[in-house]
Amino acid sequence: MPKLLDNYMLQLIDEGKIRSEHIPQVIFELESLQILDLNETKLNSIPNQHILINLKEFYLSNNSFFEIPQSLCLMEQLKILDMSNNRIQNIPDYFVNIKNLEYVNLSYNN
Repeated sequence: MPKLLDNYMLQLIDEGKIRSEHIPQVIFELESLQILDLNETKLNSIPNQHILINLKEFYLSNNSFFEIPQSLCLMEQLKILDMSNNRIQNIPDYFVNIKNLEYVNLSYNN
């Protein structure tokens, strides 16, 4: 399978020098979507303009996030969040606004 991104682009994403939003827009039109697995997709950001309001499980491990996206606070049904194996350095104050979280995995971050 050919690589979609060359090594230089991957390095820029990994270093946080460019934003990576590889989530196809059509996903945000799936309003009843409850589980989304985007592990190992080289993401480092999530768009703010469209929010998956019925999402209950969000898997974002093994990516290039340097911070927890603030857009997660708008996902009111979110119960499970896995952001392990990223580059997150701290937990922001707004993280407590994700009211229904039952399970969070932030292991293997900075």
